[in-house]
Formats: sequence, C-alpha cells, structure tokens
Amino acid sequence: MSAFLLLALAGAHPSCTEGTEEVPPLCPANIPAIRAVIVERSGKGDHIEDDERLDCSSFRLSAPEVRRYFRDARRVNPQAADATLDRSPCYVAGRVTFANGQTGKWRIEQYKVGRLTIGKRSLLLYAPDAGEPFIG
Repeated sequence: MSAFLLLALAGAHPSCTEGTEEVPPLCPANIPAIRAVIVERSGKGDHIEDDERLDCSSFRLSAPEVRRYFRDARRVNPQAADATLDRSPCYVAGRVTFANGQTGKWRIEQYKVGRLTIGKRSLLLYAPDAGEPFIG
C-alpha cells in the first residue's frame, strides 16, 4: 500500500507522520492527563483458530506501565492499522480516570495496539517504541 494511500486513510493531519508499509500514519492522541489507572484484566486472550486459546498469562501490565503506554501512544486510523499492523489475541484491560473528571475504558494488546474509549469517543492507538513486555 502506498504511503499516499495510508496518509489519506489516516485523514492527513499536519502533525501526523507519513507512515510506511509497516507502520500507519501516527497522529497525536491528545489523551487528557491521567489521575488513576485500574488494571481489571491481565494476561487475557481471545480465541484464535478452532477454539484454541493462546497462553497469554505472561502478558501483564502494571498501572505505571499503562500510564507510560498512553503517554507514548499515537492515534491511528483503523483502516490504515488493519492494513499494516499485526494484532495480538493477548491483552490487558481496565479503566482510567482523567484529571478533568472524565472516565474511560482501555484495552492494550501485546503487539502495542490499544483502544481507549472515553464516552462515545473511541481511539485506536499504537505505541511503536513500547518496550518490554510488549512484542513487535
């Protein structure tokens, strides 16, 4: 997929990266300041094929690691992400409270892709520079 098409899918924004064949355009996530993070599920996994489940028990994130993920994550367009990023069935999920009083739900996959939902707004995120315990 051409970089031009990926940029178009992301809804080109001047502060977004151009993207490559491996990484979609990355845009500022503009996540509000975080007051509290609650990890509700760790080491969970979705079904993959033929009702087999991958062992995801070793993928765990602490509240400080979740905060760091949100600090480093960038917003990605779902269509561009589907065309470029690998997804993991292993995830950690929880809730977040922001300094402005808003609350949200989050889910972060082992391959550095995450989703943050605040009210009716849902952001698909990617943190390409996230280190251990992430893969990819």
